[in-house]
Amino acid sequence: KDLSDDEQRHLVIFGNNFNGVFGTRAGKPDVPTLDQHLAEMFANMEVGGRIVTLEDLSPLFSRNSWFRRDKFMSGSHSVSWSDLMSVQIFCLTKLSNTWKCKDCGYEHNPVVDQYGKLHETCWCGNTERNTRGKRRKK
Repeated sequence: KDLSDDEQRHLVIFGNNFNGVFGTRAGKPDVPTLDQHLAEMFANMEVGGRIVTLEDLSPLFSRNSWFRRDKFMSGSHSVSWSDLMSVQIFCLTKLSNTWKCKDCGYEHNPVVDQYGKLHETCWCGNTERNTRGKRRKK
């Protein structure tokens, strides 16, 4: 850790990933995109940390209870490639180091595993992706 705990909590990362330049447009098959790396960096931040991007990273997370997503318009004269264009700005704020499973209610699933990789499977075996859109049997 090269920053103090207080600096880590107030850290903001900015990624100019406008128009998919860090996404699938720039990626190669079976190689994580730069957007995926940014998402993982955000997940590893301390609670209170923020990432500000020009493309929404929230779809890269199957669990969303651990962060807040805000969207803003930049206003004109805010980007170098157009004096008139206003672009969307996405700000994700990390709220927790754990997420709650919507199926079993377990609240202590870690956002990242011991290797710093996104952790998206609950101890009950369900993931948000494989249960989304399905009715839960009672």
